[in-house]
Amino acid sequence: MILRCLRCGYVGSGALRQCPRCGFPLVIESRGVLRIDRDRPSIWRYASVLNHGDRVFTLGEGFTRLRRVGGVLIKDESRNPTGSFMDRGSSVIMSNVGSTEVRVSLEEDFTLSLATYAGLAGVRVRVYVSPGVSGLYPELLRLAIMRNVTIEFRDSQGDVDVVYGEPLFLEGVKTIAYELYEQVGEVEGVVIPMERGYLALGIYEGFRELLNWGLI
Repeated sequence: MILRCLRCGYVGSGALRQCPRCGFPLVIESRGVLRIDRDRPSIWRYASVLNHGDRVFTLGEGFTRLRRVGGVLIKDESRNPTGSFMDRGSSVIMSNVGSTEVRVSLEEDFTLSLATYAGLAGVRVRVYVSPGVSGLYPELLRLAIMRNVTIEFRDSQGDVDVVYGEPLFLEGVKTIAYELYEQVGEVEGVVIPMERGYLALGIYEGFRELLNWGLI
């Protein structure tokens, strides 16, 4: 996989999550030009450009419907299997995992989504929970009853295999832009909730690719 930094222009490969020059999150170059498989009602209708391993693990995530509310189109990501856009990234991540266990820190929505897809792939998940964590108890309880999940109450100290916002995660998130192109056509603007910016970066990358392909 070819990795690119959209801030400084770095291009490289390997198991990198951030740009070695400027520290910005990296995105993965697409495998080719977009061809849509309209018979697949998930993000994998765009498999022609998404990076994946020998098997694809999907629960039907993506291709969420648009609702019109007061003249504004709302993309209803709550329709994803675990109720979050995180499922797009989890599907791509688990479609690239070759090990029988992954280690991850507890992150709101992301860890539950990843563990759900890991269960589909037959992969165990070791979840590190910082002793100072608060507010995620409902999600932690849901993780605790999953058969493929082991929970350890300690800081991960960076000893994890998968992180929120890594390139494979963004690979799944950018399909939101592909879907808006397919469902709407020309899009003048997108309004999104903002926390650390990974959702924004993934959608931006999707539109950047569409522009480069001459589709918008």
